[in-house]
Amino acid sequence: MEDEALFRNYHRVTIPQYLELLQKVGPAIEKLSVTREAISSGLRLSLTLRYLCDGSSMATMSHEYRISRWSVSRVISETTLAIWDALREDVLVVPDRNALQNIALRFEEKWNATLELRSKLTGDERQKPLR
Repeated sequence: MEDEALFRNYHRVTIPQYLELLQKVGPAIEKLSVTREAISSGLRLSLTLRYLCDGSSMATMSHEYRISRWSVSRVISETTLAIWDALREDVLVVPDRNALQNIALRFEEKWNATLELRSKLTGDERQKPLR
């Protein structure tokens, strides 16, 4: 983590962003070492971010991180779920009724959806929008 530019290029996040995300998801992805040393939450997050930003195969990630393909698959699945759980309320804001009505109105204006639907339901060719 010494070279911030290299870190950002590799993970597509800055070190402070990585640490903030690790603080949010770390407890959910931390595993206990029982019979062998568990994969740390930092390594789990690193592997998942690299997979998401690079699009490499899990076999490639397995070689790069020296972890079995099965473990890579499990780590990515668990970590992406933890990221979603931690960030969904900040990222996916559910619009209120007025906002939904505005979205629907803009959609109808742009795509002339009401006339198209009405013409399909009634079979009236005169109501079809001009194209």
